[in-house]
Amino acid sequence: MSITVKSMNKQFGQNNHRVEALAGINLEITDGDFVSLVGPSGCGKSTLLNIIAGLDQATSGEVLIDGCTVQGPGSDRVMVFQESALFPWLSVLDNVMFGLKLKGIERREAKEKAHEYLKMVHLSRFTHAYPHELSGGMRQRVAIARALVMDPKYLLMDEPFGALDEQTKILLHAELQEIWQKTRKTILFVTHNIREAVQLSNRILVFGTRPGFIKKEFTVPYSRPRSEGDQNLVLIERAILDELREEIEKVMREEVDNDYNFTPGRLPWHTDRDLGSNI
Repeated sequence: MSITVKSMNKQFGQNNHRVEALAGINLEITDGDFVSLVGPSGCGKSTLLNIIAGLDQATSGEVLIDGCTVQGPGSDRVMVFQESALFPWLSVLDNVMFGLKLKGIERREAKEKAHEYLKMVHLSRFTHAYPHELSGGMRQRVAIARALVMDPKYLLMDEPFGALDEQTKILLHAELQEIWQKTRKTILFVTHNIREAVQLSNRILVFGTRPGFIKKEFTVPYSRPRSEGDQNLVLIERAILDELREEIEKVMREEVDNDYNFTPGRLPWHTDRDLGSNI
C-alpha cells in the first residue's frame, strides 16, 4: 500500500488572478510510514493534505492511493483537524461510534470498537461525558479515537496539536507514538513545529514556499520512545531550521515593509518588535 503524488501542481483563483500554491510535487509514502510536512505558513502543506484526502483537486498531476487515482474522499483515508470538530450534543462514546453507525455496523459491535479505541487514548472513564466537559487535549484524543475506530489505511493529520498548550502536546506526542507503534497506521502529519515533527516522524519533508515545493527530506532513524533532550534529535532540529530559515525570511519580506533590514542567514528582528530581550 502506498500514497504516490506525481508532478502535482495546484493553483487558486481565476484568469489573471491565479496564485500558484504547489508546484511539481512528487512524493511516495509507503505502508506504515510516519511522514511530517513542515514549512512556513502559506507553503501549501495543508493544501497537499486536502488533495490527498480527496477534499480538493489538483490543477494538474495526480495522486494515487494503492495505484488508483484519487477521485474524492474515501474510507481508506481519515482526517484529523486542528479543531476536534466533535458533535456537542453527543457523548464521547457516541461521537466515536458515529462513523461506524453510518457504515451500518450494529450498535453492540460499534460500542465494543469505540470502547477499544477510547481505552487506547486513555479516555475509558469519560465515555458518557460531553465535549464541553472535556479539556482541549481530551477532545483531540476523542477525535483521534473517532478516526482510528474507522480502521483507515491512512491517517491524515492537519496540525492536530497546534491549539494545545505545551504540556498537553508532550502528553499527546507520547500517546500518538504509542498508537503508531501498536497500529502501524500510515500517518501523514502537517505541523509548523519542528520539534514535534522530529519527535514523531520517520521522515520529514521540508517545504519551500511561493509556490510550495519539497525542498529537502530528512530521516529520523532513532527508535521510540524519543526524548526531547536527545542530542541526535536536537541536531536534526537545527538542520531543519537552517533549511527553513531562507523560506521564513522570504515570507517575511512579502509581509513587512520594503525598508525592513535582513541579516543574511538570520531570522528578522527589529527594535520596535523587541519583546524584552534586555529584561
